[in-house]
Amino acid sequence: MSRRIRIKGLGLLLLGICPSLWAQQAMSLEDAQRYAFKNSYLISNSRHEIEKAEKRLWEITAIGLPQASASLNYQYSPDLPEQPVPAEFFGGEPGTFQTVAFGVSNSSVATFQINQLVFDGTYLLARQGSILLKKIRNDELTKSTVDVRDEVARAYYNVQLSAEAEKILQSNLANLSKNLQEVRALYEEGFLEEQDAQQLEYLVNGISLELENARRMGKVAMDFFRFTIGMPMDSAVQLSQGLEELYLQNASGQLVSEQAFRLEEHIEYQLVENQETGAALQVKRRMWDFAPKVNGFLTHQQSNFDNDAFNMFNYNSYWIPSTVMGLSVSMPVFTSFANKMRLDQARIDLIEVQEAKDQIGQALTLEYEQAKSAYSYASDRLSNEQRNREITKSIRDKTLIKYKEGISSSLEVTQTQNQYLNSETNYLSAMLELLNAKSRLDKVLGNYNKQ
Repeated sequence: MSRRIRIKGLGLLLLGICPSLWAQQAMSLEDAQRYAFKNSYLISNSRHEIEKAEKRLWEITAIGLPQASASLNYQYSPDLPEQPVPAEFFGGEPGTFQTVAFGVSNSSVATFQINQLVFDGTYLLARQGSILLKKIRNDELTKSTVDVRDEVARAYYNVQLSAEAEKILQSNLANLSKNLQEVRALYEEGFLEEQDAQQLEYLVNGISLELENARRMGKVAMDFFRFTIGMPMDSAVQLSQGLEELYLQNASGQLVSEQAFRLEEHIEYQLVENQETGAALQVKRRMWDFAPKVNGFLTHQQSNFDNDAFNMFNYNSYWIPSTVMGLSVSMPVFTSFANKMRLDQARIDLIEVQEAKDQIGQALTLEYEQAKSAYSYASDRLSNEQRNREITKSIRDKTLIKYKEGISSSLEVTQTQNQYLNSETNYLSAMLELLNAKSRLDKVLGNYNKQ
């Protein structure tokens, strides 16, 4: 008995320590965007590119630092090369020759060399280019963050739109089902005709079908939301902010449409500025192709010669030392204008990037004007649809009362019900449009740039 009590107590303790194992994870929009920043595939790839850029910077830096190498060369000659010499050197007959082999069968050479770049203008520019590459990768991470925040917001809104649509359909289905029961009772007592009950049944069946479809679309929207933030598909998550709260938090009362547009704060404009800087560096690099390059070197060798094949492992034998140090200077004299053609191409590339920068600047300014206009329209439309929803709801409620009293027809009930459902749909659509327009405007204004 005491053992059961201890086990039960342990279970309660685990429940207190790890409630998240049994409860769904509740997420606000800001929580979802933070989660996506840590787990999004797009942002993860951008982080990898930054890491590669850091490695690339060190790789270029290492070129200007001392480079050391070592080698060991062994050579065996089974047949030594022979050279003819006058035979009289060895007591032979004058005018004749005798071949003599020079060298030994086994030779070993150990070499250690140090190279140091002394001067190369292209190296300095290459290092500046690597620093620029790292900055570009960081800016690309910022752009990925901006895109992900916008995508997460849209996915979040779609999930909550589906949830609101499902609630509306459920509420309407419950009301109409109740009305259908009342109409059937009146029909059975002879106060109404059969077609009146059938008309309401037709409405109930249609809304039931739409409700099932809304549930399916809600599941698809939730799956897409999980994918967007980088969450496993089987994870349990609950979105804590409804459309009304999101509207009040992100759109209502905010003067985002009056915020000043600064082109230099737009991440895409910053990226093209980086391209311009890179193109300018490339022009300088091609100019340095005409300059001399200076390298220093130090080489030390130890050589061993013997007829014994294994004498190279005898460290008591004599190894002949040799040390050489110096500088090498190289400079192109004539390249058949190849270097000049490369320089001209780099200059043309710079002009193209500058023209693209101007074009993107104008395009982004136009995009801001369009986003601002779309936001203003979405705000006006939402106010209009909110009023229409109130009007159609009042008309529907009054028509249902008249219908029960025998004053209104079933056709009028159908028309007013469809009109009310359309106004609810239009209201939710307008709210979603406003939230998406707000997110787009935030993106254009650079409000999403902060990580």
